[in-house]
Amino acid sequence: MKFGETELKDCLGAYLAHSFVQNNLRIKKGTQLDEVHLNQLSQLGVQSLVVARLDEGDLHEDEAANLLGDLCTTSEIRREEAFTGRVNFYAKSSGMFVPNAELVASFNKVHPAITLATLETQTPVEAGRMIATLKIIPFAAPKSACNEITKKLEKNTSADLLALKLFEKTRVGLIATRLPHLKQSTMDKTVNVLRQRLEFAGAELVKSIEVDHQVGELKNAIQSMANQSNENDLDALIIFGASATIDDQDVVPLALFKAGGEVERFGMPVDPGNLLVLGSLGSLPVIGAPGCARSPAENGFDFVLYRLLSGQAVLDYDIAQMGVGGLLKEIHSRPQPRESHWDTPSMEASTPKIAALVLSAGQSRRMGEENKLLLPYNNKPMVSHAVEAAQNSLCDKVFVVTGHQADQVKAVLQNYDVEFAHNEDFNTGLSTSIRAGIKQVGEDYDGVIVLLGDMPLVSSEMINQMIEKFDQAAGITIVQAAHDGKGGNPVLWGVQYFEALLNLEGDIGARPLIARYESALTQVELGAAVFLDVDTKQAFAELTEKK
Repeated sequence: MKFGETELKDCLGAYLAHSFVQNNLRIKKGTQLDEVHLNQLSQLGVQSLVVARLDEGDLHEDEAANLLGDLCTTSEIRREEAFTGRVNFYAKSSGMFVPNAELVASFNKVHPAITLATLETQTPVEAGRMIATLKIIPFAAPKSACNEITKKLEKNTSADLLALKLFEKTRVGLIATRLPHLKQSTMDKTVNVLRQRLEFAGAELVKSIEVDHQVGELKNAIQSMANQSNENDLDALIIFGASATIDDQDVVPLALFKAGGEVERFGMPVDPGNLLVLGSLGSLPVIGAPGCARSPAENGFDFVLYRLLSGQAVLDYDIAQMGVGGLLKEIHSRPQPRESHWDTPSMEASTPKIAALVLSAGQSRRMGEENKLLLPYNNKPMVSHAVEAAQNSLCDKVFVVTGHQADQVKAVLQNYDVEFAHNEDFNTGLSTSIRAGIKQVGEDYDGVIVLLGDMPLVSSEMINQMIEKFDQAAGITIVQAAHDGKGGNPVLWGVQYFEALLNLEGDIGARPLIARYESALTQVELGAAVFLDVDTKQAFAELTEKK
């Protein structure tokens, strides 16, 4: 391929290297120039262009991408038609994406103009998810390189370059052991979180039993489940111990051994997830789940579970290989030597990094012409109380969403160290303010606590109590302020819910998400302050009378 600046008269049939925009003429990058284009450009006084010309031994980017894309497609993977030299690949069904790493590397070594990028191997995917992209970087690729890749793939007929191991209709049994300190609500949440994991893979929890955390009782329960397996009513067994397994002679592995089973491995090089037990009883695979599997957050349990649900054997060596990529997202229960986000020297670095989001965009319609956020309470504008509470708490940074009378709100907060996010659609509902705020916050935080600007009685101590309850490792990833058992505001959301918050609609805030993810929710009793928002003149008058 020839590439460079060329006189306009010699550009016929060449491909434009850079988009051209002048006056009303727009020609996209990659356009093959014809007589009409050249006449239009000439009338504008253009004398030369940077273009690409294909040699006899070249294939146009789309032709090359389509040719190679056909070689990558299987019965379970669909591809799009090439566009600007790119072909995207998608899973037709749900399963485990298992690319052939050696073949992908061989593919990418042939020529730097030809690239293939994929998801990580053993990634669980839903139907319709994009799993790989093939891109021809310049406007053409050498035919010889395309032919070489074709020969490589045809030679390896025993392995697909891109493969999908479909999830099977697996019937799963659960045994959960009990100890006096373990709340029934925790047991119930464990079942709900497991159901969610299984539903993703099209599997079904067909039986769930609870027994005391004793070797004898657990052994009998395992044998009972094994009988169901022998009757073809069960395909896999999961055991949640009430106490963490810390030795291969502990309750879960010992009970499995006494039931006639085998412990194939105790422990795995994935963190969180170290304390997993992998075993079997005859042909029935058995997983002793680590405590972190009570949380919906990704952990080592997922690595093993989804492989089994896609019909793949998981052996001792397979788990040993999980160490690379086994260091998952840092959680505050696993302290690491990093710079503290806090001014207080005694604060441990393991405290979660939480942003505060103060919603201050509303029109205060029920207050009449006055903006309630600017009304004086204890000699300060009302909105400043929420901002001060957040700044004086364990929150790492404070973000304020403005909308109605944005300049006035910014003015009263000019002496505070906050970052503003403006909501252009503030008159269409609370969800738009949440979306604007989450976009500004980004994903550099473990979570965000969403506060309302008209709740001046919510204190920094209350915010700290909520942050102290937040525990990714234990699966407590939504913390809601409450009074007499009824949820109010503020609410703390883990980073895994940011995408869902960005998809909110309407004027009811994030209440639907709380119901959807109830298994990850805990409430903190903080008193009547969590319901006191100032919406009317009467409410403001009552508030000022009480102070």
